[in-house]
Formats: sequence, C-alpha cells, structure tokens
Amino acid sequence: MPDVANIPFLLLTTGVGVALFFAAREFVKGVRLAKHEHDARSAAGSGSHDRNDPDDGPEPSQRDNTPHRQWYQVLEVEPTAGPEEIRVAYRRMIALYHPDKVNNLGVDLRSMAERRAKEINAAYAMARKMRGL
Repeated sequence: MPDVANIPFLLLTTGVGVALFFAAREFVKGVRLAKHEHDARSAAGSGSHDRNDPDDGPEPSQRDNTPHRQWYQVLEVEPTAGPEEIRVAYRRMIALYHPDKVNNLGVDLRSMAERRAKEINAAYAMARKMRGL
C-alpha cells in the first residue's frame, strides 16, 4: 500500500501521464493525417520533377487542389455550433496542425501544416464573423 503522504504526488503524476498520453495520441493522429494528405498530393502530381528539389514543385495555382470547404467542415463542428464549441474546436485543430509541432519532421510536412493552419485560422475568422464575435 502506498504511503498516504505520497498519494497527492501519485495522483498528480498519473494525471500528467494520462494528459501526455492523449496529447501524444492526437499528435500522432495529426501526423498520420498529414502524411496521408502529402502522399495523396504526391500521387496526384506529375512525376516529372525531382522529388528532392523543394523548389521544383507544381505551379502555385496547382498547389492547393483541395476542394473549398466551409468553416464548420474545417473546424469539424456542426453548422449550428455555438461560440464556445467553435473556440474549443479551433484550439483543438490548431494544436494538431500548428507548424511548430512538425518543425523537425521535414519540409513537406511543415508546408502542409502551414497550409492547414492558414485554413484553420481562416475558418475560425469566418466563424467569428458569421457569429458576430
């Protein structure tokens, strides 16, 4: 049986461990999604350019070939979501796709994260504008 004096410490460390577990799980989910999006875009692009040259990519007008999505689709909420739900969804999404989180994972993943972060920020701005916040 643990010493009674150590119980608050054990509870604290257990809580921190659980929080780190869920944060790591969400991060891994975001990295997998980013890799999937990168692979899909790579497969859709032409194979004629050198994959090791980051400057030799598709034309800027072809880089963002994702279909236009509504703000609530980007933030993964219902169109009728309230201000608090929108704010929580924004924070969750930006935490997954913030470019600083993937800084050491390579140029491709960082550029994808930058695009997604811009999309998330634009969606949040639109949601705030539509809701008058």
